[in-house]
Amino acid sequence: MAQHRTLLIVEDDPFIAMDMEWEFSDRGYKVVTASDPVSGACALARALPDFAILDYNLGKDTSVSIARALIDAKIPFIYVTGRPQAVVDDVSAPHAPIIPKPFNFDFLERTFLAAAA
Repeated sequence: MAQHRTLLIVEDDPFIAMDMEWEFSDRGYKVVTASDPVSGACALARALPDFAILDYNLGKDTSVSIARALIDAKIPFIYVTGRPQAVVDDVSAPHAPIIPKPFNFDFLERTFLAAAA
């Protein structure tokens, strides 16, 4: 089912990013990640992945600009965050499903597939 579907992962914690990349690669997704979470992910969003997983908090920044680039490209996305209320409270954050950390990979996959439906 996931074959040939591209998943953009934006996560500033290298261990979480690596876990997600391995897990979803094993599930048949082509996974792309950004070494520079904000500008790199905005560039990757223009490469038109099928969907994206965005960590909301990216060090000193947030993924709001990436979310906007994804919306402009009509690419569905979800947020993952250790602080879900921060996304809810951020009036500049585009609306999308919010998955709190820690997360279950099966639930995470069902959520981004539902967002893409």
